[in-house]
Amino acid sequence: MLGDQFPSMRVIEVADQTWFRGNLHTHTTESDDSHDYYDFSPDKDNPGRGWVMVEAEALESDAVVEAMASGRFYSSTGVFLGGLTSSADEVSLKIRQRGASPFLTRFIGREVAYRPTGDEGYIRAHVMSSDGWQAWTQPVFLT
Repeated sequence: MLGDQFPSMRVIEVADQTWFRGNLHTHTTESDDSHDYYDFSPDKDNPGRGWVMVEAEALESDAVVEAMASGRFYSSTGVFLGGLTSSADEVSLKIRQRGASPFLTRFIGREVAYRPTGDEGYIRAHVMSSDGWQAWTQPVFLT
């Protein structure tokens, strides 16, 4: 499991198991768990390591809250999506290139789409770059 390699992934794996069983329809967010504010390095828990990218109608608090309540956001530690479309018929995303790093997703490629077969229960994407940056989309519930 990814949680064995990346301890922060354990929470996401639990959410996946919950969604797979159909027990809960909810959204997840990323945040940094900051503890080191003065000594910045890759092995420290510094601020700014996780955030939420929101597709809001306007840069206003009501619009941002409405977009997040509707699931129009994704979480990231450095992967940027150039486009994301989610529906019960298809989930497609375009990953913005950052340096020369290739990306690993549950789909393969930089512009990808997944068409459900009907028995998945939900669909979401988890993107990982070879240099450790990640992004997670919200689940699309099919049932």
